[in-house]
Amino acid sequence: MRSLFLAALVFAACTPGQIIMPPPTPVEPPTLSLVTVTPVDTTRPTSSTVMSSLSATGLSLVSGQVAVVSVDAVAVRAGMATTPVPVGPMGDDALGTVRQLGRRGAASLWLTSTGVYLERSGRLLRSPLSDSLPLPQVRAIDVVGEGAAETWWVRTDDAVLRATSGGVDAIALNDPNGGGLIKAAVGRDGASVIVVQGARLYLVEVDAPKVTVLATGLGAVTQSARLGDGTAALATAQGLVRVSPTNELTLTAFGPVAAVHDVAADGDAALVQSNGLLLSLLVDEARVLGDVAAPVVSGVVRDTAGAVFTLDGDALKRLATTAEEQPVRYADVKPFFTARCTSCHSSGANYAPIIDFTTYNKAKMWAAQSLARVQNGDNPMPPVASGLLRPSQYAVLERWVQGGLLP
Repeated sequence: MRSLFLAALVFAACTPGQIIMPPPTPVEPPTLSLVTVTPVDTTRPTSSTVMSSLSATGLSLVSGQVAVVSVDAVAVRAGMATTPVPVGPMGDDALGTVRQLGRRGAASLWLTSTGVYLERSGRLLRSPLSDSLPLPQVRAIDVVGEGAAETWWVRTDDAVLRATSGGVDAIALNDPNGGGLIKAAVGRDGASVIVVQGARLYLVEVDAPKVTVLATGLGAVTQSARLGDGTAALATAQGLVRVSPTNELTLTAFGPVAAVHDVAADGDAALVQSNGLLLSLLVDEARVLGDVAAPVVSGVVRDTAGAVFTLDGDALKRLATTAEEQPVRYADVKPFFTARCTSCHSSGANYAPIIDFTTYNKAKMWAAQSLARVQNGDNPMPPVASGLLRPSQYAVLERWVQGGLLP
């Protein structure tokens, strides 16, 4: 553990304090027992490949829309193309090399070589907290809480950092029977975090202070997520490990091969990639959503319209998982344009450019820009005087754009 303590000292230049946790209670928990769940494969959602030949490293969400992440860019999908998301207040900053994706509530977070970026009004803005982090060493960030209570649990190979608006603390474990690299850190709240170091799974309660070894014998961890009910989910070489808020542990396999490649939160459910399948897991029932021949870590999201998107190698697939999420066509969205757009754009009132939203070709040409404007709280359309639209009021336009602008 000496290397871990030294790592904490290295961070002293950017942190107000280091916290060395007491040794855990010397009681060895049993190794996790594997339970195999047979996925239910009956009626699958409507599936379609919406883009191919992508050089993508993962998927994220921007204003609730699926965004394709590459090595140095984040781009929102609009039909069969992508539109780069502006970086910085003026839109001309360099994002750097994207190293990791994360979630911040319902929004996304991007860890890059130049900082940690958050989304606001359709732009990626660098968080000031980036200056307090040892960026080259950071492997992942998990965010819990909101507002003044927001806490970032930051994982490096050698330590876990707790970052708040008040500063950053380096937290060092002190387990004489442990050791190895930090493989995962999933925040439970602002004072406690689930940590995987080496082959051991811990609950670390920083303010208590207390460390509990929950399990031993864990394999390699490829991804982690926190479900809506507070359960920590870990995709490992031995299966999906779940830690409930009351510290109940399960290790689950979904077929002949136990390894789970990817996991993402979907409310209280988990989206899991294993055995060439994309699954939705709720409690102990797994339902097959589709096939994934070449899964990508951080390669599955659900947008605000209800569709699940997954990366399968260089292809982006879309799964319509609810009746309301079936494809939207121009005839479905035309009433929206008539009610919200044509009063000004057909006559040029209020200096609006003349746009004929009553024809498919013109409406298609302006659809992505129209969606960006109704979602822009700083410069919205219709104008503020007409009343800001709620997401439910422009959902049909959003679904039309995301569904490929069908005629």
